[in-house]
Amino acid sequence: MDLGNNQVKLPKFKEAIKAKFHRHLPTNSIVKQGFISCVADKYYLSVSYEDNKPEPKPTTIRKAVGLDMGLESLVIASNGVFYPYKKFFQNLQTKLTKAQRRLSKKLKGSSNRKKQAKKVAQIHASISNSREDYLHKISNEIITNQYDLLAVETLKVRNLVKNHKLAKSIANASWSRLISLLEYKAGWKGKTLIKIDQYFPSSQICSTCGSNTGKKPLHIRNFVCPCCQTHHHRDLNASINIRNYALGMLDERHAIKVDKTRVGMTRSYACGDSADGVVTKYGYILDIASYGSLKQEAHPSLAGG
Repeated sequence: MDLGNNQVKLPKFKEAIKAKFHRHLPTNSIVKQGFISCVADKYYLSVSYEDNKPEPKPTTIRKAVGLDMGLESLVIASNGVFYPYKKFFQNLQTKLTKAQRRLSKKLKGSSNRKKQAKKVAQIHASISNSREDYLHKISNEIITNQYDLLAVETLKVRNLVKNHKLAKSIANASWSRLISLLEYKAGWKGKTLIKIDQYFPSSQICSTCGSNTGKKPLHIRNFVCPCCQTHHHRDLNASINIRNYALGMLDERHAIKVDKTRVGMTRSYACGDSADGVVTKYGYILDIASYGSLKQEAHPSLAGG
């Protein structure tokens, strides 16, 4: 690869090929192999390399966060920051439907059918690229927000999409992709990511007194604990429970040090509490006092849905 002249030399090609590089390779890195793929009539080269850098050791846990996945908000953290759900597929669904209908009417093997197939592929690529970009921005912000421990749910998406009323929205959310991004990026930074038990009733337990308030339909977003009379935001309460459960999972079997003077069990936020001083670029901060008003802290290009 000739990064200075933006060219790539491939076997069996006499001349170098012009290319746009996403980023430069680290110094003293060794290129192992490359993979060429074609998406929507565009060719991409993915390079596998070794940088000979040691894998970072897990850092001492001084700050932990729980992450709850949902459809009203894509992710809500235990510190009150949430990231809105973006309807990438739904926004282009009408355009995609019309393009696919035109494709079905084209004669098989004709040049017009190939042109229309390319348009359909471009719409699919636009949806995928927009979603991937958003998930990368969210995961980068969560990883770089000085959290040493990330606690997430263990979701069985295959079972969740059996609900035909929510299957399209669940598939568009790409929770599994987000968790995989968080997982490998946490390894790069020496952070710890823990997946809690999939059967843990995070949305049923009161994060203040620990009592089980029972199952609730999806349309109930706020509830009052019958035991301690604490007013909870459903998703925020679940993320706090996820965080506390993950901290309880850490014991002598994990080669991770926990600073117990700084990391403890978090209870439900009272009125007037802050979101731990976190400033977010791609999310919003939940106003704990009202459970309804939102303090907008989002990047202009990502605001709205």
